Amino acid sequence: MDTIETFTTPGHQAEELGAQLELALHTTRAGRGCVLLYGRDQLRLAAAIEDGQAVDEPWPDLDWQLTWQAWNSNDCLTNGSTLAVCLSDRAHRYGVLYLEQAQPERLLAVEGLAWELVGLLARDQAVLHQRQLDRCQASNRALTQQVIELQRVNGELQRFVHLAANHLQEPLRALDGYSRMVQAHVSDPAAKVPVTRIQEAARRLTSVVSDLLDYSKPGSTSFVPVNLDAVIGQARSDLQAEMQACQARLSRDRLGWAAGDASALRLVFRNLLSNALKFRRGCRPRIHIGCRELEDSIELTFIDDGIGLPGDRLEEVFEPFRRLHTLEEFPGTGLGLTIARSIVERHGGRLWLESNHFNGTTAHLLLPSRPAR
Repeated sequence: MDTIETFTTPGHQAEELGAQLELALHTTRAGRGCVLLYGRDQLRLAAAIEDGQAVDEPWPDLDWQLTWQAWNSNDCLTNGSTLAVCLSDRAHRYGVLYLEQAQPERLLAVEGLAWELVGLLARDQAVLHQRQLDRCQASNRALTQQVIELQRVNGELQRFVHLAANHLQEPLRALDGYSRMVQAHVSDPAAKVPVTRIQEAARRLTSVVSDLLDYSKPGSTSFVPVNLDAVIGQARSDLQAEMQACQARLSRDRLGWAAGDASALRLVFRNLLSNALKFRRGCRPRIHIGCRELEDSIELTFIDDGIGLPGDRLEEVFEPFRRLHTLEEFPGTGLGLTIARSIVERHGGRLWLESNHFNGTTAHLLLPSRPAR
């Protein structure tokens, strides 16, 4: 190593290092010397004096081999009239004091000077650490305030969505009821078409409102061990009519337990199963639910043989109201996967999709695990 980077030190520290170096030169009658501090995998110049004058760069023939040997061995080494002493205490190694052209009989006095330098560096290190700690604590306080504010805003948004969705339910029920009354008194088939469309639109909007209510429900703050086999059984019962209508075949591994909210996870499972039933190829869709236990989590996979998804659009379907097909092709609100991912993330888990090259889709669900009770 024959080049060195200058170490940027605070003004007061540079002055104190220079004063201590000058004292070391005077005590040992050395002609020149420097203090090198360790940082970024190299020794960098902090202070240097040659012929009684402070210099910004070390001299070209500085004995780097001796310097690095002193650093690596954490020791005081000499080579004739050249001295290199590692500046260290029990907690840290700070750098190296290097002196040239010193009188050998005066080298013993350097040990005390080295300890003075170590004390100076340790003090500045403690001050630096305290400043970093203060900045970190200030950042944490600011971050905590931001989190509190975000929680407040999020709570207000949830309450607003919940209130708005509830207020929409009554007029939607009235709209559906009145349209049925009109349809019952209309005999002209052509006149019934717009009434039928009104009913379909009302039903779609009712589904959206129902999903918005699910999305706006506050998440549980305390989770308990949940029997996933029982929850998937409940979700299957919720979809019994749909499964019988298309003669769906469902198989699954033993799922075990996870930490969570059983009712919320039931909604997640119902959404994933509903998608597998909806986006099928003809009748008799096949669905398999796999399970893999990890160190501190459990991974479930919902594998279907449906129409699949393009590999580059797997994240799009998690966006609210995002649809890749028309309502005529596949009905739905575009909120199911959004709600499912939101619930899973509140559980500290992950939900993502994997394309099976247009031969179906695999939904991966990762949840924190808990041992069976």
